Amino acid sequence: MKTPRERYYSDPDFHNLVDMMVHAIMDAKFTPSEMRDAAVYASILYEMEHIKQWSMPMDTIAETIKWMDKNNE
Repeated sequence: MKTPRERYYSDPDFHNLVDMMVHAIMDAKFTPSEMRDAAVYASILYEMEHIKQWSMPMDTIAETIKWMDKNNE
């Protein structure tokens, strides 16, 4: 896995993203903390829009229901 510095010099898209963020900080539009908050929130929004679906095998579901019923007696 590359460090952010290595990515900056080897990945043009990452380089452009970092440069854009630096310019936003330099133009006094955002503080570094605001940039970090925005990056985290953007990631959260992305994850909310791209929910990964998974399924549980039926035998596991049946075992879980039995266990729950047993413990609720």
